[in-house]
Amino acid sequence: MKNLICNLLISLLIFGCTSEDEGTPPCEYRSEVSTYNSRLQSYISNPNEATCNELKYAALNLIDAYQECDVSDPNMAEIISFSQMSCEGSGNGKVTFWIAQDFACGSITVNLNGQTRIINQYYSSGITSCDMSGCANFELPPGTYTYSAYCSNQTWNGNVTVTQNGCLLFQLTSSASQTGKATFWTNQNINGGAITVSLNGQSAAVTAYYQNGINSCDMSGCANFNNLPPGTYQYSAYNDSYQWNGSISITANGCSTLLLTP
Repeated sequence: MKNLICNLLISLLIFGCTSEDEGTPPCEYRSEVSTYNSRLQSYISNPNEATCNELKYAALNLIDAYQECDVSDPNMAEIISFSQMSCEGSGNGKVTFWIAQDFACGSITVNLNGQTRIINQYYSSGITSCDMSGCANFELPPGTYTYSAYCSNQTWNGNVTVTQNGCLLFQLTSSASQTGKATFWTNQNINGGAITVSLNGQSAAVTAYYQNGINSCDMSGCANFNNLPPGTYQYSAYNDSYQWNGSISITANGCSTLLLTP
């Protein structure tokens, strides 16, 4: 189709049309030819609904001018096809890269087709449309593209396919092997009752103590956090008598434990 469009453009540029009666005064149709050439070039360069409609109406006007001037054109069949084409759904497509959790690695930079966008927000409940705030949003002509993405401790690479007038929602995920666990515990009965611990937007409670210590995560009565991407997190904790603040480091497939003492 693109070769057909280009051939048509070349043909029109040299005015490949003839009048059936060379003896009559020239009939003016070259303005319509010029407009058609311009609209055709715009559509080739940037196919979308607007340029499609402009080309369609330019083709209709050119056909009317040819008929009024009794002009024949070897490319008339192609011109008629453009005058009858449907422009609904014509143009570029969209792709949105998004995440469903905080990977604790800072903003994610996404590169696609020479363009760069940033992911700085996550949607734990998912997204339903393109152009979401905090996501990496792109608008491109239909085709298959190679993307790359990275943050401080993770990278992603692959391909995405953009369809005409479509919206592709592409989730970047962190595999289970890249996550770790954290358990907050105490070795004594601390005055003030249960201890509430907040970490990475989640909360859990310490309701029991282990005088002899613990040797694993997910212990009963401890504040347990799972599926945390590797990184260093700030935490806060409190009960009726005490407050705690600090940081804890998570490693891939690791179990990090932190003892809370008065």
